[in-house]
Amino acid sequence: MTDNRPLSGVERLWLAADRIAPPFVNQMVIEGTSSRPADLGRWRRAVTRILPAQPGCKVRLAGSLRRSRWVADGRPPRVVEVDGSLWDGLSPAGAPFLTRPLSPRAGRTVEILLVRHADTPRVVVRTHHAALDGRGTALLAEGLFASLRGDPVPAATSSGPTDFELAAELDVKAEQAPERDCLPPFRGVTAGFGAGVTWLRRRVDGPVRRPLAVMALAVARAVGEPCRVDVPVDLRRQRPGLSSSANLTGLLRLRVDPSSALEAVDRDLQRGVREGEAGAFVLGADQVRGIPMGLMIRGGRDAARHSLSLGRFETSATLSNLGRIDLARLSCPEFRARRAFFVPPGSPGLPLFVAMTGDPEGVEVCASAPVGLASDGRLAALLDELVARLRAS
Repeated sequence: MTDNRPLSGVERLWLAADRIAPPFVNQMVIEGTSSRPADLGRWRRAVTRILPAQPGCKVRLAGSLRRSRWVADGRPPRVVEVDGSLWDGLSPAGAPFLTRPLSPRAGRTVEILLVRHADTPRVVVRTHHAALDGRGTALLAEGLFASLRGDPVPAATSSGPTDFELAAELDVKAEQAPERDCLPPFRGVTAGFGAGVTWLRRRVDGPVRRPLAVMALAVARAVGEPCRVDVPVDLRRQRPGLSSSANLTGLLRLRVDPSSALEAVDRDLQRGVREGEAGAFVLGADQVRGIPMGLMIRGGRDAARHSLSLGRFETSATLSNLGRIDLARLSCPEFRARRAFFVPPGSPGLPLFVAMTGDPEGVEVCASAPVGLASDGRLAALLDELVARLRAS
């Protein structure tokens, strides 16, 4: 039987986000050193070998409304070479290939980019966020490099439990969409819709303690008043041993007061994760499964325009910690990984999205924001401020 799973409400939200401001994708960038130019044929054969173990990398969207589902008979990930001679890996400048859309209906939800002609060799694994989440993207990347090394490919199902099924096991109630009562962390600015999204990257050398709590408190202090931050939480924790590439991430909505002690913010964060509060967002999103996509897109655009003009949002920031990356699992004989980071997907209605990843030498921090809020050096100044808080921790 063909591997498949129902489309969840959260995944439908991400499909709409992709139509509102494409592309809404996960982008895992792996930097390293290379002993020789990449053999395109060898990388394509490596992709072919991972398909039986990780069918989630070739899912396509079928059906409509509540009968929508992911079916694993789409096209396999394409592997393409791109010119990175003008890209330094610190911003989107010189990297137009990161803006290419992926097509769930056509069955093209994953692509792998081999970045050539750059001072630093890079591999980019791009996945549509409605089909795979950050952890699923990392599992796919690990499978790809295992195949290149000739090792067994770690299995990852795509037809197991949905995020809704995992959330339903938690002792939480479905939440309604919060009020648009949060200021962005960019002071004294409003912006129009349609300018797109941008991002910047920074690095913190050395260990960082409690990065999510530090970042949440830093955002609240940048906002200057109590605010809400959203923290993605991997729901796979509900099923120990579950290996799935599907979108299985909930959102913990955390209220943060800028006058709070770091310890108090960390306690609230840990309690929310422990008590499964991230499942409430997933349960609440189930109601959109029956809403036509056209209505969702129009509603999402109107909501984003309203937030940008008013300067008030449902959340001040989304803060993701994808944990410590095992760089050995992202290496093969001709490519040795030295850094890995995620470019977070952006949306005009989301003022800030910060993604953090760790490695043995430090932490990568990448932040996306609507261009209208980020321009004139505002995102750079804010990110420097947030990173300084991490370094001081």
